[in-house]
Amino acid sequence: MKFAETLASYIPALIVEELQAQLENEETQGVLEAAPYRRTIETVCMFCDVSGFTKLSEQMANNGMGAEGLAKYLNKYFAQMSKKIQGEGGDIFKYAGDAMIVLWPDKEDETGERDSIENRIRRACQAAVSIQEEQNAMDMGQGVQLSVKIGIGVGAVSVLYIGGIFGRMESVAVGAPLIQAFESEHHGVSGQVIVSPECWDYLKKYYEGLEINKGTNNTEDKGPGMEDMGEGFMLIHQNGWETMAAFLENKKMIKKLAFKNDIEDDPTLIQAIKFYVPGGVTAHIDETNDEEKWYNEERNVATLFVNLGLEDAILLEAAEKNSAMNVVNEVLASVQKAVYQYEGSINKFLMDDKGSTLIACFGLTPNAHEDDAVRAVLAAINICEQL
Repeated sequence: MKFAETLASYIPALIVEELQAQLENEETQGVLEAAPYRRTIETVCMFCDVSGFTKLSEQMANNGMGAEGLAKYLNKYFAQMSKKIQGEGGDIFKYAGDAMIVLWPDKEDETGERDSIENRIRRACQAAVSIQEEQNAMDMGQGVQLSVKIGIGVGAVSVLYIGGIFGRMESVAVGAPLIQAFESEHHGVSGQVIVSPECWDYLKKYYEGLEINKGTNNTEDKGPGMEDMGEGFMLIHQNGWETMAAFLENKKMIKKLAFKNDIEDDPTLIQAIKFYVPGGVTAHIDETNDEEKWYNEERNVATLFVNLGLEDAILLEAAEKNSAMNVVNEVLASVQKAVYQYEGSINKFLMDDKGSTLIACFGLTPNAHEDDAVRAVLAAINICEQL
């Protein structure tokens, strides 16, 4: 694998594409745009929330496998989900602990045609149903099962490019489709796929007259391929439904359309990508070594979980208005200064169903200290004073 591809695997593909476009822009002479700025796309958003994580953590602690065992089983589960998502053209934007946020960017197919939003919704639903049919209540061994519930939204999403302190950039996705996906997921339980009213407006014509087997081989148990969950949210799959078989039988499937970026080992692009990759990662990998050598590394660290207090209204407004985007940027920049002052590392900044949150670690390579716990407390005090 090329070094640029290795680095790019740590950030969303749409961020890499944006950086490539800026570097190739003759009008700006390839100069990267300064933060803050936004890019708005019409897209589909999927939110996947895995359950069973706490029980798995406890089991790994009890049997001595610890963090390495936890990483092993979670990586196994997420790797299978990722394969299905990427096979349908999805771009994993952020991991949020035991959850993930996925977007379906607008791309060209092999004929040069732009992929319609309707097609992308259908592909997102195919990915979601495939995940549920194959990975619901998946036995991970050690007496532990992992399951997932999935919500899907659609509309305009703005990706904010913010930060820049000490050359470290962050990206966060904001907009109504994320709220739709979070609310859809909250309407369901493990094993279900729920779509927002906005998604259903595109999908309903494909579900009209669709009859599926809902758990047995008895044809009398067939029924409609959706259920109204109230407030316009629609259940399109749950545990036991043979949804994919019904798609195939009724020719409701849409052709898979996976996308792949061509990434060259260009020094300028590599440096641009590094702005978005945490220092705790870039410190371990370069053009000559194998990044997999440090997977599942165990270290003593102090961790900050910060609720930034940015209200949903501000984040939604930031999708359209510069004034709100500047507020978000100032908040992140303040946190960056506090964390970096004490040589910590920001793991991620995101908007998810729990609000606007940030995770920072003290004790990661290359800046580990005997007093990292003290540094974390001082950084936290600084953040509280700044915000």
